[in-house]
Amino acid sequence: MPILETDVVELTMQLCAIDSVSGNEGQIVDLVARGLEEQGWHVHRQKAYDDGKGRDNIYATRVPIGDHVPRLVLNSHFDTVPPLIPLKRTEYALFGRGVNEAKGQLAALIVASNRLVDQRPDLAKDVALLFVVGEEIDHAGMVAANDLPGYGPEFLVVGEPTEMKYASIQKGALKVLLSVTGRAGHSGYPHAGESAIHKLIEILDDVMKYEWPKDSQRGN
Repeated sequence: MPILETDVVELTMQLCAIDSVSGNEGQIVDLVARGLEEQGWHVHRQKAYDDGKGRDNIYATRVPIGDHVPRLVLNSHFDTVPPLIPLKRTEYALFGRGVNEAKGQLAALIVASNRLVDQRPDLAKDVALLFVVGEEIDHAGMVAANDLPGYGPEFLVVGEPTEMKYASIQKGALKVLLSVTGRAGHSGYPHAGESAIHKLIEILDDVMKYEWPKDSQRGN
């Protein structure tokens, strides 16, 4: 019996039966790594956390990693938000934690990539799988993935719940830690103090008035 189910519904159910709430991804990482190796993938496990729990990214290619840079990478994440909701199957649907995000996507990407490899072996070396940890909390897995050996695709397909709508672009985020220093003073002698809040207001006003980049079709 194969380690990973080969039917997309059965594989989704297999993955959803594993509790992989953020911080607890080790078991599902082990399963998928062993399953992909059995299916002929060259699997590289990249440590994303030093907590001893096996919370690693998986980067899998059809040729030895480093021999060729795949043009297409299929990506999604192992972890889910808490709590674990047990899987339930009806005649028409699956319910449970991870079905929608993102174990259903993991299953679809694995099955689709294997089908592509089988039907178009000439394209095999240009396909890779990248599954990351920590997506729901601090994105440490995806940050670490930038340092993977042999990683630099022309095309990246990300599996996320989009109501079956194709998204061609994703907005980014800039996070800034800003410290403002003042000097305490008594309300009776305000000239002796220095307001950190007033300084911050000026900075926030500059941020609001700044002409940030925008796209004519997609907006800010």
